[in-house]
Amino acid sequence: MRLAAALDARLPPASTGAVAAVMLCLRDGEHGVEVLLARRAERADDPWSGHIGLPGGRIDAADRSPLAAAVRETVEEVGFDPARCGTLLGALDPLYGRMNAVLVAPFVARIEQPVAVRVSHELASAWWAPFSLMRARSVAVAEVPYDVPALVTDDPSGQEAVVWGMTYRVVQSAVELAG
Repeated sequence: MRLAAALDARLPPASTGAVAAVMLCLRDGEHGVEVLLARRAERADDPWSGHIGLPGGRIDAADRSPLAAAVRETVEEVGFDPARCGTLLGALDPLYGRMNAVLVAPFVARIEQPVAVRVSHELASAWWAPFSLMRARSVAVAEVPYDVPALVTDDPSGQEAVVWGMTYRVVQSAVELAG
């Protein structure tokens, strides 16, 4: 995987000040490289309710590092430890969320063992989406008054899944780094 070599060859980015962390879980699948996507559960108190995202969340005081938070959140949200089921490849550059000014530290793991994805109450669903079946396009979203760049695919129920915003930027940064 070219991304592993690209991450290994660079200095780890500083994630000082990050208040949240996400895990970009990748695996080899029938249609090439797949990414684990999750549709958040519909909740009135969640600004990302119903959005497509990656396993992750806020860094707790008990977390030793942003990476520890990303691993913990992955275990909590989708039921497997990416460090035990694969290889932690490294960190992408931290990103600010444009909507809520949250600095997020993204990490990448290659999942090498079969895993059972078990969604928590925070998620409506989670699935492995092949990059080869994603379509890049601009889409309208309710949160902003202009079209945004996105990757569009289908979830397992056949419902359209739009990867936009920070999740799109994390995925795109990994794709660009892999060359």
